[in-house]
Amino acid sequence: MNDLPPPARAVRLAEELEDDGPNPSGLCQCGCGRPVPRCAVDYPQRGLKKGQFGRVIWKHGNGAYGQDHPNWNGGRLRMHGYVKLLHREPHPRAVGRYVYEHLLVAEGALGRPIPICHPVHHVNEDRADNRPGNLVICENNAYHHMLHVRARALRACGNANWLKCHYCLGWDDPANLYTPPAGAPSRHVKCYNEYRRRLAKSKKAAVSNA
Repeated sequence: MNDLPPPARAVRLAEELEDDGPNPSGLCQCGCGRPVPRCAVDYPQRGLKKGQFGRVIWKHGNGAYGQDHPNWNGGRLRMHGYVKLLHREPHPRAVGRYVYEHLLVAEGALGRPIPICHPVHHVNEDRADNRPGNLVICENNAYHHMLHVRARALRACGNANWLKCHYCLGWDDPANLYTPPAGAPSRHVKCYNEYRRRLAKSKKAAVSNA
């Protein structure tokens, strides 16, 4: 299928999926009756998959707004994995007219607005899973980063306390690693010394060949 041009690949994919999406007629829903092209890529923010018909031709909204627009999706948007909700009331952390759903859920559970210095962490690292039990309000960005580091360690080696060597990429007990100050990555002393020897050898070879 890869030897076909992009439009033909989209049609072939739609035939294999047997799913034309929310607009099976393939006609523009603005009322003009013209055919709508199939999506060349996935559009999760619009609920469309590659190969499905779009809802409306670009710029065919005819001035419609909100619920009257053919692309209306209930006031929900997906951006970088997060869910954003249309929020008609002013909100200190609004992006345009939208607010991230996890912020609204966490603020509802807390009973007050959350300052921007307190990020909200997703326990299972699924940015679209905004159940109250999956959210943790962090005291600062450093604590939020630490939760992600521990989650990665737990998935990789089964121990959330272990750290990753910057050079051999292996996970080990922090007692066997050296962690420099100022946020530099952790490493085995042996791995670091071997890296320095290889670096010095490559520099010496480059000078001799010059």
